[in-house]
Amino acid sequence: MIADVLTVLKKELKEALGEGGGRGKLNLLILVGVFGVFIPLQSGRAWIEQPGMVLMWSWVPVFLVINVIADAFAGERERHTLETLLASRLSDRAILFGKMAAAVAYGLGIALTSMALSVVVINIATWDGQLLLYPLPVALGLAVLMLLGCTLMASLGAVVSLRAASMKQAAQTLMVVILIAFLPLSLGPMLLPEQLRMQVFTAIMNADIAAIALIAGAILFVVDVLLIAAALARFKRARLILD
Repeated sequence: MIADVLTVLKKELKEALGEGGGRGKLNLLILVGVFGVFIPLQSGRAWIEQPGMVLMWSWVPVFLVINVIADAFAGERERHTLETLLASRLSDRAILFGKMAAAVAYGLGIALTSMALSVVVINIATWDGQLLLYPLPVALGLAVLMLLGCTLMASLGAVVSLRAASMKQAAQTLMVVILIAFLPLSLGPMLLPEQLRMQVFTAIMNADIAAIALIAGAILFVVDVLLIAAALARFKRARLILD
């Protein structure tokens, strides 16, 4: 089954990376430029010395997954190519896992590329003879959080995309879910007194990323497993063909 999953993954990545032609590739370069160059330069050495800074931007890969996974089934249904895929010899799990893996690889790939580029940029911009690097536990913790976050959106997106009438509808539904989830995190600090808000910000900047990754990772892992199980239960080839 692994070979079939990889086949679907390659197909989906090729479509995702080729979407929009030159304009699509330009958008990718802009994303990497913003999160790998511009924002790190604005933050300076704190981008590496205070990993909480990167933690605040670790949600970015989640948004990058949306269009890819929304297109996974709803988009193919609109293009009338879903029937051809479902009529192939590929198993249900190979199709589902391949499409989800492609969405995860897309978002995570851009995030890790930006993260690696930011380290190079910060070292060049602030070079003082000493190489600045994330501690290994911090780097691994951030990578794991990003992976689990992308997996969460890919599995949730698969559940939505399987039943959405169009890619636009699937993407809008996922955006609403994300906004509802992030709204308390965005507005909560603004409602706090200024002194308390600064204390919270300082705590985040100096947080133990490895410990946060362990706790958050455990929670995300459980949620991911449940959503993947839901996607598997919802993937009914015969019903999708009829739809």
